[in-house]
Amino acid sequence: MKKQHAITLSSLLDHLKGFAPDSEVIFGDGDLRFYRTKSRGPKLVQIEFSTLYSVNPGQEETRNADVKES
Repeated sequence: MKKQHAITLSSLLDHLKGFAPDSEVIFGDGDLRFYRTKSRGPKLVQIEFSTLYSVNPGQEETRNADVKES
């Protein structure tokens, strides 16, 4: 089974503190289009995009190597 990468909603909201409520948000390089949120369990929310994309094996580790989770 593929590992799911997730953060808590609380952590996501902490990252967004300080931004004006009318700030625009982009996803990825601005190439992903937000579609909806969907409940996948009592404490699991999925954010869905209406954009199809492919990921090259190993690319994620290289691209996010310097990103640290809080």
